[in-house]
Formats: sequence, C-alpha cells, structure tokens
Amino acid sequence: MDEARFRTHSKLGHGWFPKGVRRRINVKLGFKNFYVYGAIEPASGEAFTLLLPSVNTEAMSVFLKEFARQPRR
Repeated sequence: MDEARFRTHSKLGHGWFPKGVRRRINVKLGFKNFYVYGAIEPASGEAFTLLLPSVNTEAMSVFLKEFARQPRR
C-alpha cells in the first residue's frame, strides 16, 4: 500500500470590460489537497485506489475497510 498527495491550484475570478479597457481585478487563489491511497495485486496487476482528504490513522482505516469490501477475483 502507498499514498500520494496531489493539489489543485485554481484561479477564481473573471471580468468583462469594454473593448480597449483593462482594469485590475482581485482574484482568489483556491487550493484543494487530496491523497490517493492505493494497493496493487502483484500477480494480476489489479489495482484499488481511493481518494481521501488526509493522511492519518482514520483515513487508513477507511481505506482498509473499503479495500476489504472489494470482491476477490
């Protein structure tokens, strides 16, 4: 099992102005972090992944519980 952190970085804000006019506008940068938990069966290459908001004992327990619910092939 492994986990990885990813982050999105969005520029929020749009402005419509008359042609030829440029105004300065304030924008808010939005960030969202999420973590990818995953496990791979080496023999078959079958993978299971789950996106969670943090890395801690509770998140790992959620991952393991969901992993255990997956049907075996």
